[in-house]
Amino acid sequence: MRRVIFLVVGAVALVLAGFGAGWFLSARQPGEASSSEVAAPPATVSTMLREDEPGEDIPGMPRYPGSIRAEYERERIEDFVATDVEYVTTDDPATVQEFYREVFRAEGWVEADIGVVFGEVFFFVTKGEREVVVEIEERPDFTEIEIEETKPLADEAVESSPR
Repeated sequence: MRRVIFLVVGAVALVLAGFGAGWFLSARQPGEASSSEVAAPPATVSTMLREDEPGEDIPGMPRYPGSIRAEYERERIEDFVATDVEYVTTDDPATVQEFYREVFRAEGWVEADIGVVFGEVFFFVTKGEREVVVEIEERPDFTEIEIEETKPLADEAVESSPR
């Protein structure tokens, strides 16, 4: 299962690199728009979301205090259950990172890997057979927190939820 998570992280890095190459090859400068493009106003947490999207927090991996749940998805993948929850906050990414490092210590998670790709910080932690990737990324007006958990399928039925 760790291989699957590493493949996902690698795929994200490739996609981001592709966007950068596309921008470079298009020979356009940042902020330059063609006549057919209309600039949208910058998104902020207050204009994006006012309340949590439906879903649940991951047990033993609490949400950052004061954050808003932006996305929730839970699905069965072969013999595993994968849960993906995304939160947004206006707090500084460094403060969010410190909060999760304390959660890892307090909840007994083992930090198996840490990485930084294009400014996005990835923590890969384990606890028994549970594996979690916590991604923290600074956006222009907010900090995005994505928590992805993979654990063995329990005897209970799991329905996939749309993203």
